[in-house]
Amino acid sequence: MNNLVYQVDIVDQDWTKFLNYAQLVAEEIEEYSSTEITDRLLLGGIHANPVWDYWFQFLERQWQTHFAKEVVDFANQQKAPKLLSLGCGHGGFELSIASQLNQPYEMIAVDLNPYIWDEAIRRAKDQSLHIEFKAIDLNFVTIEPDSFDVIFAHASLHHILNLEHLMAQIYRGLKPHGRFIVLDMIGEVQTLFWEDNVNFARSLVEQFPEYIKGKFSTNPIPPYQPPSVQVGMEGIRQEELELEIDRFFEPIKCFKYNSFMRLIGTNPILGKVFDLESETDRDYLNRLCYLDLAQIEQGNLRPTEMFGVYQKKVNPPSIYGTQARVKFLQALVLQQTKAENPKPETISVNSSSLNSSADELAQINSHLARLTELLLANQQEIQVLKQDNKRLREYIKWMQGSKFWRLRQAWQSLKSILSTKNADLPNPLDSQ
Repeated sequence: MNNLVYQVDIVDQDWTKFLNYAQLVAEEIEEYSSTEITDRLLLGGIHANPVWDYWFQFLERQWQTHFAKEVVDFANQQKAPKLLSLGCGHGGFELSIASQLNQPYEMIAVDLNPYIWDEAIRRAKDQSLHIEFKAIDLNFVTIEPDSFDVIFAHASLHHILNLEHLMAQIYRGLKPHGRFIVLDMIGEVQTLFWEDNVNFARSLVEQFPEYIKGKFSTNPIPPYQPPSVQVGMEGIRQEELELEIDRFFEPIKCFKYNSFMRLIGTNPILGKVFDLESETDRDYLNRLCYLDLAQIEQGNLRPTEMFGVYQKKVNPPSIYGTQARVKFLQALVLQQTKAENPKPETISVNSSSLNSSADELAQINSHLARLTELLLANQQEIQVLKQDNKRLREYIKWMQGSKFWRLRQAWQSLKSILSTKNADLPNPLDSQ
């Protein structure tokens, strides 16, 4: 399956060029090459805390399913399924999933970091598991059309800058009746938890039973810290992840959770402070788990994670809507220029490559300005154009209202430390 997934150098919507991407990649590789892992090749350290594990056991009981089960169950319903894992990390989930699949099957597991697979490759060979590990930067991935029955991503997509490109590739690579299965972060950029979530969790800790509070001197949850300069790729566009998924796919099932439980479960102190052998402690933990979900259901706090099973939309608006809009603008230009000039000026737009990114919207803006200039002689057509222009600008305003505006702030902070070669680059958002 070598030719089904590969990396390219240039993509249509490339946000990496606006940051010191080489540095971010180096930081990402360094972090995950040195991180602690468990015997199952999953993240260790605070992610292996007893309370954090208990929380996910609770969620499995509530949902009557879990991430790996959804992948395995659907794949085993297909004949000789092909699976693609995006951002496989150390390979623990891939080994577990592959060991439960019916023969024959094929799986490709890709990740930016090729230095962390040695043990997973050894185990896959020993267990005769058909997993091919490939080093690919998901910001520049290309997936051949209709190649995979299941594409899955476990806590990896919140590291991606070129979300628009990646989602288009997932859509392209998934078979018509395939499944996209994802578990990931959807909280505030970089920090994950919004200030309300942190304040709620800190207040909750102050109300813990005295016998638990007596095990620590001060509140173990740090106060909220707003987003700052990006280090590595952690949470770089996570607030937009669900929106980008929803533009290409429709949910078969989707769960949203972690209004505050991650702040407790992965805390170095609180994640170990409860005695899971104690019925009293388990009962109290259950109350906290129910409270987490209730805060989301009642709209009091926002979720910071989601787990969903998706299928492809028939006509994703992010693909076909933009192309149709550009064709409409082209028709207006050609109609007017033919009336004014036997040899009209050609305004060329490659509609097949356009999608909903800031660069392309700026290109549409430029053509709108040209349209206005060309249609000044005809008042009736000007009125029509103004109406269309208003709708387009509302669309652009919506795009620019994304939390990705923090690139402007990051740019100002990074500008002082960029090399001389990069220091003269323009602010990518100044023209927006």
